[in-house]
Amino acid sequence: IVEGMPVGDVAGSAPGDVWESFSFPARLGEVGNGNWFVAADVRDAVSNEIESVIVLNGELALREGDVVPSRLGFVQLSSPGRDVAANVDGDVASTWQVTQTIDGQPTGVGFSGAALIVNGRAVLLEDDLLDFNDDGVVDAADGGARFADLTLQSLGGDALAIGPRDSAGVFE
Repeated sequence: IVEGMPVGDVAGSAPGDVWESFSFPARLGEVGNGNWFVAADVRDAVSNEIESVIVLNGELALREGDVVPSRLGFVQLSSPGRDVAANVDGDVASTWQVTQTIDGQPTGVGFSGAALIVNGRAVLLEDDLLDFNDDGVVDAADGGARFADLTLQSLGGDALAIGPRDSAGVFE
């Protein structure tokens, strides 16, 4: 992976995409069991726009402009945050700015703000209440803790712990 070179055979990339930079910030990690990730910018071959991407194990995991599920229905990724982390199970988490969509199109109204995206799904949206004391319940004991300027770094660096999972392997 070299700036200025074709993205090549990264699954999900468009023909002619070129690696632009690795500066949002440059993130490359090997997390064990052969899992690796990189967060970068690519120049879109069709529109000539620069778009942020996250590649996990040679496949495009997320691309700026993607529409992902959330508790609101769907949100569109508009710009990446500073953080991305992965684990040995192949899970990837990152922070993004998002906008609520209807039928895949931004609404212009409704939610717009930060989100924590895990495995292609917005699991936390800015201002969501959090179980800050880890007792399994969002209640008064959490002191009104809300997802706001939380970063993956404040949760322990590049560590990404997910659990429990349902019978299909999807975390709850």
